Amino acid sequence: MDLKDENSFKMSIPMLSGEHSKYWSIKMRTFFISQDLWALASQGYTKVDATIFILLKIDGKKELLYTQKKDAKTLFVLQIRIDVSIFHKITKCKVSNNS
Repeated sequence: MDLKDENSFKMSIPMLSGEHSKYWSIKMRTFFISQDLWALASQGYTKVDATIFILLKIDGKKELLYTQKKDAKTLFVLQIRIDVSIFHKITKCKVSNNS
């Protein structure tokens, strides 16, 4: 996501204010599918510790870093589109599928 597109990006994602969460979930699912983020949002990924990361080959490291970046994007989208009144419920989430 380019910074210049951030406002239009945020506007296309529905805001969750605590009401109509079922409809919000449907819209978010559709959005995440369109951005190829649904697998991360729904299933997450296996985090690896530093010891295992060191043992990965270059392609494995690149794939893991790419997955972590996509997961961070997914979590960010959730964070920016949840009203501050309910945001406290996800503040401890470190990966998107925990949100």
